[in-house]
Amino acid sequence: MIRINLLPLEKRPRLSTLRLDLGVLGLAFVLVGGIILLSHLWISSEVNELERVHEAREAENRALMAEVARVRRMENELQAIESRIEIITEIRSIQTLPVRYIDALISLLPEERIWFETFHLDRNGVLQLRGVAMDNQSFAAYVEILRTSAFVRSVVTERTLRREVQGLSLVEFHFRVVFGPPPMEYFLERAEHG
Repeated sequence: MIRINLLPLEKRPRLSTLRLDLGVLGLAFVLVGGIILLSHLWISSEVNELERVHEAREAENRALMAEVARVRRMENELQAIESRIEIITEIRSIQTLPVRYIDALISLLPEERIWFETFHLDRNGVLQLRGVAMDNQSFAAYVEILRTSAFVRSVVTERTLRREVQGLSLVEFHFRVVFGPPPMEYFLERAEHG
């Protein structure tokens, strides 16, 4: 059987609109709840993705910090090696200096005019010399030539006096020569000239 309601709209019972309103309200709650649930799921997935990226960056940061520490250790080792090389280079340059000092002393010596009797070189580069010369002029000329050497810092005459040797009147001398490494210009000039 079919029922037809022929009453005008305002006369119809309100029960059916109330059901419709409750249905719409329920549907709205379901839609809002669904939107909230979907938003929560989306935000949770974004938070999880950001946490994963953060953990990956932290792991990368730890790896980089370990690499930085390794590089710093290598830099410290390299610095220690460079300082050792500098020390060895300095020792090697100083090691040959006594030979160069004596070479400078002997190469400038006029063989027929001056003779050494004794000399003593200490570790500070101070050389004590005693010998004889034909005359004062020969000795003075030799001292002036010594002062021009790149290795000689100073020449101090301690004593000169006349001495008779096998019938010859010679000049006995005692003097001190302070040697030192030549200035850097000396080495640069020698490097330029080969």
